[in-house]
Order: sequence, then C-alpha cells, then structure tokens
Amino acid sequence: MDTITGVQSSEARRILGLSQAAVARETGVNRAYISQFESGKMVLKDAPVQALAAFYVSAGWMPEDSDAEPQRDATGLVASPHRVVDGYVVAPSDVPYAEEALFGVLHRCSEQIESELDRVLPRDFFGGLDEDRALQAAAPALALAFVRDRIIGILHGTWMPEPSGADMEDLDSIETVGDFINALLASKVPDWPGVVEDPDYEAAG
Repeated sequence: MDTITGVQSSEARRILGLSQAAVARETGVNRAYISQFESGKMVLKDAPVQALAAFYVSAGWMPEDSDAEPQRDATGLVASPHRVVDGYVVAPSDVPYAEEALFGVLHRCSEQIESELDRVLPRDFFGGLDEDRALQAAAPALALAFVRDRIIGILHGTWMPEPSGADMEDLDSIETVGDFINALLASKVPDWPGVVEDPDYEAAG
C-alpha cells in the first residue's frame, strides 16, 4: 500500500491508538500537516502520504480495518468509550483537535523532562551536593512533570483547569503558579472538553 486518504489516516490512528504527535514523530511528517490532511484542508505530496501509509501498515493497520465492527467485551457489550492513545487512557471528547493539541504539549513536556534529567547537579566547595542549588536545578523538570500530570488528568477526564480570571493575554492578571498553569492550559485548549466554537482552532504544532 503506497497511498492513503485523510479519512483513512484518522481511522488508522484511532485503531492503532496513536495521536497525531506520535505519528509525526515516527514518520517525520509535520503534525500540523497531518491535522490538515485528515480534516481535508490540505493535499499532501506523494512522499509524506507514502510515509504515513507505510507507517500505518508496518504498525499493523490495513484499510479494511476501518470497516470493522465495534470491539465488544466478554459479555457482548460494546467496549468502554474510553480509548488508549499513545499509552494514555483518554475520555470521550467532542473536540479531537483540542485532544491533539494536548498530546502535542504532552509529548514536548516528556521530551524536555528527559533532557532535564541528564543535567549535572551543582556541588559545593568540598564536592558535596548543594541541596538548595540542586533544588533550583531540578525545578524545571519538576514544573514540566506537574504540567504533564495535569494534561494527563484532562485527557483522563479527571481534572479541569479552574477558572481563575488569569489570562495569558494579560500577564499582569497572573499572581500564582497555579494561576499560570491554569491560564497556560486554558490558552492551549479553550473550553476543553466542550465544543470549541472555532473548528479551525489549532494549538501550537
């Protein structure tokens, strides 16, 4: 198989349990291009289409899988509406593009955390660990881990940013770390998990 449609790409990801960010990382095709391709807003050149098709097939997907019956459990009931995407349990949502934006931020957080974990800790004059400076050095990784956990909570449907009046468009309104994180997440994914009014909304790709 050397070609694929946008609809097939979306179905393949659903069946394989992959986000656009994960597919982009594996294929080298820009996540924003995948998003626009799947929504019918962009016609991709042959090379990225072939890369997507080859990746999905190598991962175990075939076109006929898109017509498969819904999965059922041992009792014959249709399986839970929750899905597993990139290894994370995701609650049902009416805003798939917002979900993809969350996964984009989630993957970037994870990558940055991995790079932070290799940072060498500062030592005192005698070569011992300087706890205060070590805590400062660890702060970026800890902050990223906190944001990552919040995003996972949103995807699970177990946590939502609380309205605080803080706004990334008005930085002076932000007073606490909690306000900043809530405003940041709200700016990335407005009104999650409700329906976002602008269907063309796309977070940073």
